[in-house]
Amino acid sequence: MTFLCVLFVLCFARPGGAQDRALVARAEAYTAALNARDATKATSFYTEDAVMYGDGAAFVKGRVAILKENQAMLKRRTVDMVTKMIDLTASGNVGYEFGAFSFAASGTKPARSGHYLTIWKKVRNEWFIAYDTFSNDPTPAR
Repeated sequence: MTFLCVLFVLCFARPGGAQDRALVARAEAYTAALNARDATKATSFYTEDAVMYGDGAAFVKGRVAILKENQAMLKRRTVDMVTKMIDLTASGNVGYEFGAFSFAASGTKPARSGHYLTIWKKVRNEWFIAYDTFSNDPTPAR
C-alpha cells in the first residue's frame, strides 16, 4: 500500500502548495542540522522505523541505528554538505525530495558528489523522513 501511495505522489502530484513549502522548510532544517554536525537533531527528523541506505553504507533501520550512523558519518566529515533540491512534492501524508549533494575537497579527501531520494511521511502533522537513500556519482576517469 505504501508503494502505491509513493507511486501516486511521483506520478500525479504537483509542487507549489502549502504542504510543499512546509516540506521544503523541514528539508532545509534537516540539512542545517547535519551541517551543524548535530547528529541528535538531524536524527530527530527520522520516523522511529525509518530506513537509510547509501553507497558504501550499511542498510540501517530505526532511529537508534540511524543516530549511530549519523554520529560516525559526522565524525568523518570535515566540510559542509551542499545540497540542491531538484524536485520536491507533497500530497496528503507522503512527500518526496530528490536532489544532488556535494562535498568540497578537504585535506587528503577528494571532492565528492551524488544524488539522493528522501521519502517523507507526515506524522502528527509534521514531516519526518521514512526512507533516505543516496548514491555517489562515479569517480571521473583520470
